[in-house]
Amino acid sequence: MVQTERLLKLYKDLIRIPSVVGEEEEVAAFLADHLTAAGFEVQVHRYGEEARPNVVARLKGEEAGPKILLSGHLDTVPVHDGWETDPFQPVEEGDRVYGLGACDMKGGLAAMIEAARSLAESGEAFRGEIILGFTSDEEGRSEGTYSLIQDGLIEADMAVVGECRFNPMVLGFRGRYSLDIEVRGEVAHASEYPLKGENALINAARLAIGLEELPVGEHPAMGKGSACLRYFSGGEPRVLKVPDYCKLLYERYVVPGESQEQIWEQVQKLVSALGLAGKVSVSWSKRKGPFLEGFAVSEDEEIVRAAAAAFQEVTGEKPGYGYDPSVCDANYISQLMKIPVLTFGPSGANWHAPNEYGLKSQVIAAAQVYLGMLQRLLT
Repeated sequence: MVQTERLLKLYKDLIRIPSVVGEEEEVAAFLADHLTAAGFEVQVHRYGEEARPNVVARLKGEEAGPKILLSGHLDTVPVHDGWETDPFQPVEEGDRVYGLGACDMKGGLAAMIEAARSLAESGEAFRGEIILGFTSDEEGRSEGTYSLIQDGLIEADMAVVGECRFNPMVLGFRGRYSLDIEVRGEVAHASEYPLKGENALINAARLAIGLEELPVGEHPAMGKGSACLRYFSGGEPRVLKVPDYCKLLYERYVVPGESQEQIWEQVQKLVSALGLAGKVSVSWSKRKGPFLEGFAVSEDEEIVRAAAAAFQEVTGEKPGYGYDPSVCDANYISQLMKIPVLTFGPSGANWHAPNEYGLKSQVIAAAQVYLGMLQRLLT
């Protein structure tokens, strides 16, 4: 049985610990100590030049069985202007708890810990293994999850990511590719343009319009992919010269079935069609791991059915199923571990914005759902 008082205390304790992306050390140390004291086998995994932390905790059953990964991220976005309360002090108003990470996703972390701990303390024999994988950098480029997988720290048969997606449960995410594009022109004195010089900004603008019009893929359940030109910069406002350089950042949110090769070919054909060959260079944006690919899992996957049955038992309602237009650590788990992954966790509102809040009722319900799911799969 979930101990709600203990659960909510941990939830609020986590909110009190600042863990802005890149600054996860304190919360990682806190959780490592907390989980060790609770009887988990704990390892702090470090990666990269800055030795950033991930926390892995395990509970092993009495006999062989499924290995279930409960995944969550330690980091939050930075504090934005507009907060009406201290973002690092949980403030309760009815069912709401205000604080940075209160929705995304310290409630999910607390709920997963309480569920695994409750099963271990119940005295009920279970098989297999429960793995808590709590990572840094999800709000960056998911380098924590990538490194944890690449370094062989986690192996599992199925996974749940505790992001703030309560109902509907999320069966898939789109992927994301990023392209760096450089456009060149010919410098001249601005007073002599257009008789002399070639304006890189005009060439880039033509290219930008073309990029906006490129066709995107479509998935029967997930819907369409999309594109976003996120950066456009060039010219020198204090110098009277024709701009000869412009840089763009072009992103594609892709659905299953779209590939890097297809996107690359689209962009190169556009460059040629606009007569900009030799004036435009295109490269994939640099990142530590591969780009995040889109994925979708079936409602019939064992972990989905177990979570749905537990959800109905806890809430009295059947869960809905949905697909998310963004990306998260679930993409890497699906892509690199090649296992079914469900995204489900307590929610709220205003994540990535001022006055973020989570819902205590959903934190409690999520812990109960996780526990019921684990019991169905491991006992």
